[in-house]
Amino acid sequence: MAARLAPEDDGGSSGAALAEGGGGGGSNSTLELEEEDVELLVDEIVEASSEGNGANEGNTEDLERAAENDSVNRATPEEVVRIREMLGRLQKQVAKRNRDPAQAARERVPVMLTNEEVELLSHLLGRGLIRAPSTLRGSTELLQRRLSAVQYSALVSRTRGDGHWPVHVGFRDLEYTVSVPKADVGIATVASALMKLVSPILSLLQCKSRDRIQVPVLRKISGAFDAGVSTLVLGPPGCGVSTLFKVLSGRAKVGGRYKRSGDVFYSGFRPEELHVRKLAMYVDQLDQHTAVLSVRETLHFAYECFGGAEKAARVNASAGAEEHATEEEKAKIQEQLERFPEFVIHNLALDRAADTIVGGMMLRGISGGERKRVTSGEMFMARRPLTFYDQISTGLDSAATFDICRRITGVAKNLNLTPIVALLQPPPEVYNLFDEILVLALGHIVYHGPRADVLPYFSSIGFECPFDRDIADFIQEVTTPARVRFQTRADAPRDEVQMARAWEASPYSQAKRDAVKKRCDPENKVDGATRRELYARGTPVYANSMGREFALVLRRQARLVFRDPAFVKARLFQSIIMGIVIGTVFIRIDPNLPTSSAAANFTPITQRYGVMFSTLMQCTLSGMAQVPVVLNQRPVYYKQSNAFFFRTVNYIASEVVSVLPMAIIETVILCSLVFWITGIVPWGDASQTGESDVGSRYLIILVVMISLNVSFSAYVRAFTSMVPSPAIGQVVAAISISASVVYSGFIVVQSSMEPWFIWIYYLSPIAWAYRAAILTVFTSSAFTPEQSAFALELFDFPQNKDYIWAGVLMLMAYLGVNVMLAYFGYTMVRYESFGGRQTKVSPDAEDVQDPELVEVERVLAERNQHAEESLLGNENLVQDSDAASSTEKDKGEGAAASNEDGPEANDDTKTNAQSGGARDSAVAPPPSRPLVSGPGESRLRIETSLQSQHFIPADLVFRNLWYAVQGPDDKKGKFGLDLLKGISGFAEAGTLTALMGSSGAGKTTLLDVLAQRKTSGSTRGEILVNGRPQEKISFSRIVGYVEQDDIHSPSATVEEAFRFSAFLRQPADVSREEKERFVNGVIDTLNLERIRDFKIGSKFSGGLTTEQVKRVTIGVELAANPAIIFADEPTSGLDALSARVVMLGLERIARAGRTVICTIHQPSKDIFLRFDRLLLLRRGGETVYFGDLGVKAQLLLDYLEAIPGTAPMADARYNPATYMLEAIGAGAGEESLVDYAHEYRESELRVANEDKLDELISRNIDERPEINFDQRFASGFGVQLEMLMLRWIRGYWRNPGYNATRFIMAVFIAMFFGFTFFQQAANPSRTQEVQSFCGLLYIGTSFMGVISVNTAIPTIFEERAAYYRERAASYYGVAPMIVAVTSAEVPYVFAAAVVHIPIFYFLVHFYHEARTFFLYLGVYIVYQLAMTFWGHLLASLSPNQAVSGIIGAISIGLWVLTAGLTIAVRDIPIFWYWLSCINPIRYAFNALVVIQLACDDPAERPGAPGCNELSNGSTAWGFVQDNFGFQADDWMYCIGALAGFVVGFRVLTILAYTYVSYLKR
Repeated sequence: MAARLAPEDDGGSSGAALAEGGGGGGSNSTLELEEEDVELLVDEIVEASSEGNGANEGNTEDLERAAENDSVNRATPEEVVRIREMLGRLQKQVAKRNRDPAQAARERVPVMLTNEEVELLSHLLGRGLIRAPSTLRGSTELLQRRLSAVQYSALVSRTRGDGHWPVHVGFRDLEYTVSVPKADVGIATVASALMKLVSPILSLLQCKSRDRIQVPVLRKISGAFDAGVSTLVLGPPGCGVSTLFKVLSGRAKVGGRYKRSGDVFYSGFRPEELHVRKLAMYVDQLDQHTAVLSVRETLHFAYECFGGAEKAARVNASAGAEEHATEEEKAKIQEQLERFPEFVIHNLALDRAADTIVGGMMLRGISGGERKRVTSGEMFMARRPLTFYDQISTGLDSAATFDICRRITGVAKNLNLTPIVALLQPPPEVYNLFDEILVLALGHIVYHGPRADVLPYFSSIGFECPFDRDIADFIQEVTTPARVRFQTRADAPRDEVQMARAWEASPYSQAKRDAVKKRCDPENKVDGATRRELYARGTPVYANSMGREFALVLRRQARLVFRDPAFVKARLFQSIIMGIVIGTVFIRIDPNLPTSSAAANFTPITQRYGVMFSTLMQCTLSGMAQVPVVLNQRPVYYKQSNAFFFRTVNYIASEVVSVLPMAIIETVILCSLVFWITGIVPWGDASQTGESDVGSRYLIILVVMISLNVSFSAYVRAFTSMVPSPAIGQVVAAISISASVVYSGFIVVQSSMEPWFIWIYYLSPIAWAYRAAILTVFTSSAFTPEQSAFALELFDFPQNKDYIWAGVLMLMAYLGVNVMLAYFGYTMVRYESFGGRQTKVSPDAEDVQDPELVEVERVLAERNQHAEESLLGNENLVQDSDAASSTEKDKGEGAAASNEDGPEANDDTKTNAQSGGARDSAVAPPPSRPLVSGPGESRLRIETSLQSQHFIPADLVFRNLWYAVQGPDDKKGKFGLDLLKGISGFAEAGTLTALMGSSGAGKTTLLDVLAQRKTSGSTRGEILVNGRPQEKISFSRIVGYVEQDDIHSPSATVEEAFRFSAFLRQPADVSREEKERFVNGVIDTLNLERIRDFKIGSKFSGGLTTEQVKRVTIGVELAANPAIIFADEPTSGLDALSARVVMLGLERIARAGRTVICTIHQPSKDIFLRFDRLLLLRRGGETVYFGDLGVKAQLLLDYLEAIPGTAPMADARYNPATYMLEAIGAGAGEESLVDYAHEYRESELRVANEDKLDELISRNIDERPEINFDQRFASGFGVQLEMLMLRWIRGYWRNPGYNATRFIMAVFIAMFFGFTFFQQAANPSRTQEVQSFCGLLYIGTSFMGVISVNTAIPTIFEERAAYYRERAASYYGVAPMIVAVTSAEVPYVFAAAVVHIPIFYFLVHFYHEARTFFLYLGVYIVYQLAMTFWGHLLASLSPNQAVSGIIGAISIGLWVLTAGLTIAVRDIPIFWYWLSCINPIRYAFNALVVIQLACDDPAERPGAPGCNELSNGSTAWGFVQDNFGFQADDWMYCIGALAGFVVGFRVLTILAYTYVSYLKR
């Protein structure tokens, strides 16, 4: 055959087959053949075909039997005729082009094959009836590789025996309802969250049950899916498709609030008889992957988890393949199975990205389209017979979507599989790949049958699809109130219920009703060996043995640990620094221990206790940094465990084992430094007995500390598996650690513990570890028995050495308990992401956590209001309704006309712009352009209130743009990898320009370069605005950038977000009234009036739907009244109707005189034809086409079809956007034989475009003002502060997860510590009681500070992404933002302190004096502010939460060590004394101790606890002075120091936000 073939016919994931119809709308494939090759090919093909045909003649019964069993394949007479015709045509082409016989013998000649001919060849080749000529084997490698998927699936199909089990799905009267609270709580606030805690108690006291309503998601639907038949599911948001998929795949929640009824059968078997989740694969619409793994590693891991080649071979054997295949066929199958992941990588066009990490939001990796393909490819590894694909095309261009769907449908035909695919915006060529269509609307089935019957059926009930409308788009809209535009009869169904009834009563549904009856009959079972061996109840659900699976998961988890170098380095750095600091702070502790209470100096004992306590604290605090790491990996675990990748116990065990090396290394570093520097166990001359067992003691302490580190890490992972968010996780961690540390035996000795909490002491792993470590130190042979006994007695520790190894055993037992807790958390307590944003029916409705459910609620609410208007809203279109669906723009008028018609700017305008004013009243936007419709020339005009606003129109010109990044072999600072190569073009005011191309073509890169948003790499070339170069500050003032990721402040409402943008980004000389009117105009233009008071929210916390938030993202940029708007994938993730809504909004903006430039992946024909101009890129960042589209894209089509080798677009209904992507080889795995980039460079079109560029620049310089601003920000400091104050105050009030938790924790910690030290602070009479008193102040202070730091970090990280976006758009300065955040934070810190301190203060019975109480409260408030703002600073400085958590743990560890409790400040070595000077915990501890215990004159403070006389004759205050070195007037300078920390941390935060950015573009 040929050496090169346009890949119209490669296969699919599990071994693919060519889809019926070939695809491509009749486009051709190009082969290169030599004449002798064709002659040889003729001989071999005809001979094989004739033999096959002759063998079958006259034996009708055999043919019928062979067809039934699929065991004999022969070429039919029709196929032989088609082969002869094709080869005759090829011979003529070769003969015609090779006039010279000598030349013909040595040159290859390109010839054309139609898609039908390619399909025929591939089909016969796969069946083994023909083969490529042997003389061509050396030159057909590419073709054979391209066809290997087809051959493989056909080979498996041919060799498969009777054991294969086809899965036919039937469901009858399927209903799924959810019970939701009937509540009117408004947007969640701190007050409403606290009321939720109280309301169940009040309801219980009042004997009232909470009102609930039943929301139906699926409504008694029936249907059937046959094996070998591919089904496309369509429907608007809220139709129930995701719920249907989850129910049929066994993944839907059932029980409690979730109720399912009806029957489901799988080839006649009930779900109870099968492992449904193993049988059915569900491909989620969310791309959840381990970011640091490469594509190849991800797919290989999935394949091995599903058993790999060995398991796949057993599946084939169970289907009887061994009995029917030849040895050669067996070898081919086995070879393909062994390289199956590589096979899928190739077929999904992931070869270039195979060794690139997948990446994520915060880590650069593969593109969004490639990530979507990895999501599908990962599930292809399972090779399941029943697969549900939920919106797999999000982020893919139409050509890639077509290629992937072609593989899916082709595999289904060849291997008799059952694929059900839901797509949002399927183009016609994708739609045509499927055999059947299922249409859902609000939980009803309104059509389920053959694709060919869709239009006839809807026509029969009164709905006609316009000729130029995509059928899939028509289906999406006809199931919404927008159906009225297609209505042709008065008696047509008016709602979903009527449409469902019409379908049930239609003769078109009879065949499906019969199929449902057949498939839902348990007596009509279809069985096979594969079911009995793989999917029946009683068979293993996992593909691998426990041992092999554990090794697989462990290898993956180990990669994760060491693929995060920042995290690993931070932990090692933490161990080294803390080891050195602890060791040198307690350097060479005095080995001479006192032997009785009469001794004057207990320091040698207390410092040893302090060393062990500080070391234990480091081992526990370091574990807290794992909270965000575990939470980031949890969604991937949920996905993979649902699909039976591995057992949960193996996942948990591998997590424990994978962190062992890191735990051992960091513990050895920390303990070695501390042990040997401090000399905690003396040796040599320091030994008190002359003996030394320092080596064994060192090893025992290592064992104890490693056991504690591993056990506590497992505990952190266990509770993290049960918490919903990082903030809650940090709170739980802080509570756990505080309880364990308080009852470790150091802060509170055993004899002072209250009986109601002493159980914590016996259960605390830290207490067991601390006891074992202390006994290891003080029972050393280096100390005398008397010294050991007194040292242990001083802190109430037993002298029994058995507690050492008992402690180790208890820690190991805790490890086992924590593994079981983690198993419970991962399996029973799940916080799974539901795949989209949530919405509420009204601003005052309650959030629920299922997007499909709340979308159903929303649609129901609209139906209850009898909302029969179009979802497009009031478009203000002056048009004839008959022409509404066929309207097209008059491309012939061109973009320039709209600019020429606009008024010119006068000199005053230029002066205003240069002086800093962005609004120029003398300049008005160009008028809206008339739009033209079809043959009738019906004219219409888009009206919008934005046209009345004045601004400076801007034409954007870019010439010879190059953008390069650092390549893998480039040295630092060198940029050798070009992503954009000499791109030139322009976008005029009043026009809509599309940037298109395949995944990886550089669309988003070009948009970032044009918008000057790149933060790395090298850019060359010119970017001109109105003919002049633009510096970044002025440019940012006139542009709006609609990013692909919808990043907003989650607590703001829609109107608040628009006002925020308008008031900060529109010029100061625009009045407030004008800005308010403009905001209302934006809301009207984007049809957001109904949700203007809704909270935007986020994907995980509730808020708007994906389509709504996309319009909000556009509106936020539009509210700034920019002259240029860049939009990156504005329709990605939207259904067809929502995409039209969004694009209508963008079109309105463009017609109001703005310059709009969009990247877009897979536009429908209707959306594509809304654009005025197109810039088309190919892989590698080269221009393929730039120019006007023309009427119905005719200019584009004419250009492409004029290029030799490009087949014309055969069908007028075909989408030009899809055609052009296919033509240039933009599909997955496709390569074009034509170099379209070269064709463009050599074309007359490029020359014409260059001339237009020069003309536009010249005209802009003459007619348009220069846009230049002296100031970076449009608004002044006062306005910035006002708007930011409003945002942050509202945001904090609407963030109960942070601030309500703050109050709950204040009460809980106060009561816990209060009852721990219940009434113990009133009259301390022993030195131990004074020590406990100081420990109480220390622990209460330090742990509330730890909680403040750890909860502030995730809160600030949540807002940081929005700040980065707003900083790039020049919203505001850093200083007013910090002032606003501070103003929002202070009241909550103050209120929480007012709640916490009185409870704690009076429970422990601190000194009852008003002055002392308010001084204590004041110190606590200032300290809490300092610690909270330290958390803010860490969040602004760190690349991610894990690193900030480690830095926080290091800082708190250093501060706890040098705070003055474990070692007096005066005793700290001089080289570490500076640590105590920058230690807020030290100043807070010092101030609080002095405020409570200072007693220089007992007469002045009668009854003060510091004036109590101790058993040794001194006062409590005297003990404090002797042991801690505090003075009575310390509190004043301590408060001043704390206030200095508050101010200093805020100043440093300003500098961090100004100069540090982790936004990488």
